[in-house]
Amino acid sequence: MASFKNVGPTPVVYRTNRCPGCGKSLRKCAICLMSNSNKTYTSDQYCWCHRCRHLSHADHLQEWKDRGNEVCPVTGCECNCWEDK
Repeated sequence: MASFKNVGPTPVVYRTNRCPGCGKSLRKCAICLMSNSNKTYTSDQYCWCHRCRHLSHADHLQEWKDRGNEVCPVTGCECNCWEDK
């Protein structure tokens, strides 16, 4: 997640490795294994499964699903993160 601070005409983006809601440390993307504080990857959008709690960049998880994968990308996790139940 990124936070924005208006300083002049262009917002400044700050990256954080903490959840803005609870302050706990965020984990790495389950697919690319980059920390969200890694400045080489430009996506600030993370998502996580409400059942297994595994975290991924939103675009990586969408690509994972689009390739026909039906279960969580974390090895050994058999959670169907896209199931509606």
